Amino acid sequence: FSLPSGESLRRRPSVTPARSAGAALDTGMPDAEEKSDARDGRLSGPKSFPNRQAEFERKQHSKRALELCADRVEAYAECATGRTITLPFYCRGVFNELNECLKQHKPAEQN
Repeated sequence: FSLPSGESLRRRPSVTPARSAGAALDTGMPDAEEKSDARDGRLSGPKSFPNRQAEFERKQHSKRALELCADRVEAYAECATGRTITLPFYCRGVFNELNECLKQHKPAEQN
């Protein structure tokens, strides 16, 4: 391995783009203010979850509906046992019955 004549292994100085007076150089890196805002956001404490109660209620209703439709859930599980590709075709009727039962027990605002 040889270097062309006059070349050395020293790093060449980087070329900076020309800019007009007063124009900021866009380096793609966040400036100090953006960093400060991001840090304040991370350190501001726990975030509020405005939909936490609604999500909890939705999950409780879903759990209750599954309990009320337990017989249909078991029937679908029996039908699905041992099936792979044929499952959607063979168990369509049982699945539709399960779905209708779940819809009946779902609250009105979720319909």
